[in-house]
Amino acid sequence: MLITASQKYSKIFDGLSELFERISTFLDRFQIYARSKVVGVKIDPHLRRIIHDLLRSFVRICALSIKISKHSKVLLALEVFSFGSDKGVSAELSKLENLVQNETKMSIALILESTKISEGKITAGFSDVKSSIDTVDSKLDTLDGHMDSVSTLLEKHDLAERRRDQEGQSKQRRDKIKAALKIDKEVWRSYQEDYVGNIVPGTGQWLLNDPQFSAWADPNTKSPPIFGLKAKEGYGKSYLSSAAIRHLYRLYPPGNQDARMSVAYYFFGGTTFNSTEKSVNIALRSIIWQLTQNDAVYQKNVASACDKPEEFGDSLELWKQLVVNFSPKTNAVFYIVLDGIEELDSEIGKPLVEVFRDISAMANEKSMMTVRLFITGRPTIFSEAETASGVSLSTIELGIRNKEDIEKYIEMRMNNMEILKNKEKPEILELRDLIKTGLGKGTQGDYFQ
Repeated sequence: MLITASQKYSKIFDGLSELFERISTFLDRFQIYARSKVVGVKIDPHLRRIIHDLLRSFVRICALSIKISKHSKVLLALEVFSFGSDKGVSAELSKLENLVQNETKMSIALILESTKISEGKITAGFSDVKSSIDTVDSKLDTLDGHMDSVSTLLEKHDLAERRRDQEGQSKQRRDKIKAALKIDKEVWRSYQEDYVGNIVPGTGQWLLNDPQFSAWADPNTKSPPIFGLKAKEGYGKSYLSSAAIRHLYRLYPPGNQDARMSVAYYFFGGTTFNSTEKSVNIALRSIIWQLTQNDAVYQKNVASACDKPEEFGDSLELWKQLVVNFSPKTNAVFYIVLDGIEELDSEIGKPLVEVFRDISAMANEKSMMTVRLFITGRPTIFSEAETASGVSLSTIELGIRNKEDIEKYIEMRMNNMEILKNKEKPEILELRDLIKTGLGKGTQGDYFQ
């Protein structure tokens, strides 16, 4: 019912989609819990308590987010589901993720306990068989049945043990990588939530439908591995980056280990970023951290390289050791979005151009790893990359191309102005058309104007 209601408002539905992604492993198991109840199988009280708390936390997040949205008329007008707000939502999200981990550990513990109990019963059953069965035929038949039960239990035991070991090993690797890469807070996630929450409905669709972008987003289509949007400040580049990130997550959702498609992103233009957070080095560490969360094989490779993190050196050395060196043996597709690369123009050695060359070389050499890079920046920052040798890059210059977005933005602003709201009056409609045409033509894609 919650999902059906949410689909009426695209922003709310986007927020719920992200929330569902965070608890996707639990939702898979919840179907089993629900079926068990229908057929009369009781769930352990400890596990039931965790499931109950988890579902209550989920509902509290929804309630908090809607409550936050109601405090702002602007957010209400944009139909925003405020997952980016920090008025209690982040704390609930952390609690939710801890509950999912507890539910996983409890289910493993219960499987092991059930296995131990069943093993005891089977041992007792063997004694009964020896004392009560008279004929060889009946004894063998019963013994076969017990052996089948033992085999099944051993398989369940092995599965639970493997699952527990994998969970523990993965956590150890994640902790090791996080410490080596010095990941403190995931600032990029906050900016993505903020941009998604404030985007004007319908804007950015022209980009997702653009053949140039569609070819880049399809790993099976031959196209330059680097795609760029260039424009001066105020043309909505960050909002388009946000739309592209959301689109990529929908195409390649996290958690699909078989497909081995991963998405990572970083915003350089955030107004609250300090100078350190705008460095290539911090961006690359953040990108690598995100990629290791969705690819178990790549995670193992990076963890092994983190034994001596002091050897990572500068930005280029970090990129070479943790990405390029693994490209011959990592059969995966990585989508990376970097927004606002003009912030990097002053960095010593300009390592980003060398990164562009490596990504282009991977595509030309048919390496096992595929990296597709989406970048945005001002025209001046693109001039060096477009003329650099060995860089395969395609670009779109904003202005006329994002005319649809400007018109949608003008419509939204006029809808919020008392004097222009009444569309039933011919003179108001005429004025709206005049404003839309004049502003659209005059601004040439510049939102600030």
